[in-house]
Amino acid sequence: MTIALACEILTQIAKNKKKVSKASNKVKKDLLSLGQMYSSKIEDEDFYEELITDVDFRDRSLLKIITDQEFEPLMDENDPKAENIMMSIYQGKETTRCDGNIKGFSSIYHVITSKPKKLGANDKSYFKFLTNHFEANYDFDYSYQYRYRAALFNFIFMKEFVCALAILIIFQYVSYKYLNLFNIDSMSSLSDTEKKLKITENLETYKNYNLLAFLFSFSLVAQFLMRLLFNSCTKTKKMPVDIWIIIDTITGLLYITSIFVISNLDADTFLDTKKKDYVDYFVLLVLLASWVRFFSFFLIIRDISKLLLTLVAMVTDTLAFIVIIS
Repeated sequence: MTIALACEILTQIAKNKKKVSKASNKVKKDLLSLGQMYSSKIEDEDFYEELITDVDFRDRSLLKIITDQEFEPLMDENDPKAENIMMSIYQGKETTRCDGNIKGFSSIYHVITSKPKKLGANDKSYFKFLTNHFEANYDFDYSYQYRYRAALFNFIFMKEFVCALAILIIFQYVSYKYLNLFNIDSMSSLSDTEKKLKITENLETYKNYNLLAFLFSFSLVAQFLMRLLFNSCTKTKKMPVDIWIIIDTITGLLYITSIFVISNLDADTFLDTKKKDYVDYFVLLVLLASWVRFFSFFLIIRDISKLLLTLVAMVTDTLAFIVIIS
């Protein structure tokens, strides 16, 4: 904990004091190497877990500090202790005692699969009759089971991935239609009056393609609104507004805006070269946001995310060289 807090302070000093940033980063690197060496020498996994879950004066665990500040050497992925504790936190403490059977907690499953029982003379509870004498099995089953949680995560990821692919295909198709319908160069043989009539006709055609795209875009915004509604009404833990839902909301708002903007333009705007260029740039921005949203799903896949992050780092490092050469 002391090494992590010291490295955090050195990070802030390096950001705010440019004169000593190099020295601060060097000291931080040495401290992280020292922490990595210390962690590798620990053999007692219980002590290691206690060390990682220790909290500071701001009620932050050492694991959270390492994650937020990207102090990877303090939990080296090659260290089996670090991997074991992460799997233990993810799967849950009771996962080894789980028998993989959830029907003991499901009243509906019990009603559907069990034979009805005759009410006894002293049984006057309508609820018992309705649930067929259901009682949760607390002796063997556990309600929060890793087996079902992992399967649920996999289902949610596949659902979101398929929906993102469908939205991308629809956006790509509508953008392709935009390029074809409002290609001024293809109308060069027409007179100005004929161009205006043609563009007006194409605008009506373009509106027909936007209905499905609008529904998908509104669904992205609707999930954000539903989360806000849930957070305003719940009395328990609120759902966080994470980076994923922010990306979805921005993408949805961009496309809804593009639909209303393009649908309300007149023919004179498309005939004006400068204004037409601005509209083209906006459509390109919307399409780029859709592609970024789609490729962000690959960051969840461990092997592909490493490749993408490495590629981004390589491009970033060589960006100055590319600018100079060009």
